[in-house]
Amino acid sequence: MVEITELKDDVQQDINNKIDTNASLTEQFYQSSKTPYPSWAFSSLLLPTPLISKQKILQQSSGSILTKTKTIGPSTINSLGFGAIFALGGWIINEGDVESGSGFLTAWSSLYLLVNGTNSIKALGHGKIWPLLLTSVATGNLYINGKRFFYGTT
Repeated sequence: MVEITELKDDVQQDINNKIDTNASLTEQFYQSSKTPYPSWAFSSLLLPTPLISKQKILQQSSGSILTKTKTIGPSTINSLGFGAIFALGGWIINEGDVESGSGFLTAWSSLYLLVNGTNSIKALGHGKIWPLLLTSVATGNLYINGKRFFYGTT
């Protein structure tokens, strides 16, 4: 039990060293990009997505050879792949390379939004809010990590 308490203290100390609690809320949000926790939080939302919000099949149109399926929501492979990528990005930042980790996460957040952004808005029309939540978190990650990567650590 002592080890868990020590681990919690280390994590709290790590956050306190990287985030100025006297700064404004938006500045604290930006400063959180120095920690791996935003990307790990997004990863922890993506990985259980196949269990929480299953992909919905809207229609299947069959041609002579190929069958095309229209779906709403992120696929299982999409969720697990992006979840692993964001966990890796958090690990890069956790290892101390904040600039490279921010660039990595900026690129992958942009790709997530390109792949799933429109689909998440369409999912809202079908009563699914989980994809829109994921897109919102990806946008937040894109903002804080993109700002850190393009404008530096000031």
